[in-house]
Amino acid sequence: MNENSQSKHAFHYDASAHALSGRFWRPFQRVIEVQAPSVLPSIGGMGNSRVDNFRLDDLVSFKAGYTHVVGSEMELKDAKGQSRIAHTTQVTSRYFWRHQKPSRYARFLETRVGNPQGHQSGCRS
Repeated sequence: MNENSQSKHAFHYDASAHALSGRFWRPFQRVIEVQAPSVLPSIGGMGNSRVDNFRLDDLVSFKAGYTHVVGSEMELKDAKGQSRIAHTTQVTSRYFWRHQKPSRYARFLETRVGNPQGHQSGCRS
């Protein structure tokens, strides 16, 4: 690499979500397969999934479940005009029981900000 070339750092996104999964041990064994799975591509972008009218025997059921994953990149400039790159990942999972308002809702948001040399700091909520 010559002194004029600038090294490029790649950011790899890593996010996934699902509305429901699990296992019942009593009164009999049943596996709840992953419902409404979403996976974010390592290059960012968007992924989503939805399942309607899920029922597993008479053990568990819900009207609708959905997931949404998003990853994006944005260039930020500070007051001195220096560039920084922000990578944001958001994961949302939600499902609705049969006779109720939205019942379970989960959201995860993470932002990582790095300078052109690739040093990063992050925050999560």
